[in-house]
Amino acid sequence: GFLRVTKAKLLKRIEENSDDGDAFRKLGFLLHEQKKYLEAVEKLQKGISLGYKNGRVWRTMGHCFYELDQVDSARESYGRAMKHKSNEDAPLMFYRAARMEMRRGEYRNAYEILLKVESRFKKFNDRQSVWFALGASAYSINEPRKAIKHFKQALQEQDSETNFKMKGNFKRVTFYQMARAYEELEMFNNRTKCDK
Repeated sequence: GFLRVTKAKLLKRIEENSDDGDAFRKLGFLLHEQKKYLEAVEKLQKGISLGYKNGRVWRTMGHCFYELDQVDSARESYGRAMKHKSNEDAPLMFYRAARMEMRRGEYRNAYEILLKVESRFKKFNDRQSVWFALGASAYSINEPRKAIKHFKQALQEQDSETNFKMKGNFKRVTFYQMARAYEELEMFNNRTKCDK
């Protein structure tokens, strides 16, 4: 359908002019949508080398590296994307950037980035995960009171797709993490409630 026609047109543009950075950039976006992440990265990098370095290019490249589980590359791409004003309204990018920071053990950076996501909540669907990640990051930077607050928010938030509150393993892990935060504060009565 539409994607093939567009892809064919972009490939023709590149064939006619191998320095058409705009065509490489758009082809990278298209390949990302088709979940062909390695190919998308290759085209986006070519577009960047030809001078197309806008926020959307870096953000899309970050998403590709995220899907490919290439933490350092995703982290670098998201870091560059966050410098562009055009990405200020892209909460998924901020959330994924924070996840990459957490995987690197950079919990303070992750916490600061997640606060930006939290401030844009109306445009982000997976609020339970953001509250949980805020709690885990706060706990990891020795802020147990903030961690408890965020874990409680995660437990109260309804899933955007099902309208149910948290359940299953995710709920158990949240209670477990909250119990550890209570333990840090030596609030053992509350910890015992979380362990049940």
